[in-house]
Amino acid sequence: MMVLPFLLVAIALALVFFDKPALAHATWGVGLLWTLYLLNVHATDKLNLNF
Repeated sequence: MMVLPFLLVAIALALVFFDKPALAHATWGVGLLWTLYLLNVHATDKLNLNF
């Protein structure tokens, strides 16, 4: 779950290298949205981690 945004950004960079910019932008956008979702989960403590 925590590695997914970094994996999506790495895939987006590979797609840019292989000349598929539209798909790279979409993948990068999903990685960004997933990062924002994880930050929201962390800020609201929905997982009840009690740190």
